[in-house]
Amino acid sequence: MSHAVLHRICIFPIKSLEGVTVDSATVTEGGTLAWDRWLRMVDADGRVINGKRTAAVHRIRVRYDLEEGRVDLAHQGESTWESFALEAEDPGLAAWLGEALEMPVMLQHDARHGFPDDLVRSGPTVIGTATLEMMAEWFPGLDLDQLRRRFRANLEIRGLPPFGEELLGLPPDAGRPFRIGDVALTGLKPCRRCVVPTRDPETGEQWRGFQKVLVNQRRAHHPGWLPREHYPHHYLLALNTRIVPGQAGRRLRVGDPLQVDPG
Repeated sequence: MSHAVLHRICIFPIKSLEGVTVDSATVTEGGTLAWDRWLRMVDADGRVINGKRTAAVHRIRVRYDLEEGRVDLAHQGESTWESFALEAEDPGLAAWLGEALEMPVMLQHDARHGFPDDLVRSGPTVIGTATLEMMAEWFPGLDLDQLRRRFRANLEIRGLPPFGEELLGLPPDAGRPFRIGDVALTGLKPCRRCVVPTRDPETGEQWRGFQKVLVNQRRAHHPGWLPREHYPHHYLLALNTRIVPGQAGRRLRVGDPLQVDPG
């Protein structure tokens, strides 16, 4: 892993919608990445609206201007974009999303922690470029960018072997330390996947058998250096992490080296 570097950073300012690639990202006081899952959508009963609940989120096109704190939205297949402040208090943003999703939408904001799926394993998710390249061989017609949009990892590392990132999370939740540039993280466990990767990220159309292909291929190509006893199933991809406390204000930058604690 001595030549592995941070190749790509993607954050998701509105949870469940498309992300935006950036050259750097700052660690928040809450141990997450600034702007990542900054806002989330809930319905009138306070239930979270996400891709697990409705495929309609995939049909919303998004463009972000984080310097200005703005978001542009469009319906899939349409050329008209509408611009809003990237704030929970902007009623126009919530109204537009509600119309697109055909349900009342309210927005919640948390700049300190964001809204990670897992409050314990709340750090950025990590995947290797070689992992995506191998998966492109398993799913004809899907290139790297399409796979990135399906699996929605925050950090992509170039220079690891396929699935090498998962070694940083084994044994599960034991806490293996590593660094990317100046930021110290703890690898916790490979990420269990949901229904979202099985869907086309633009139309929401489901690829029948996608999960079965991934499970069968992962089982068939399981690297000998990944202990099988830690894999009760193979519907896993990318690494869950936690940022070590005390990193607030530090930045991850594309090109930063990955350094693994030898212990």
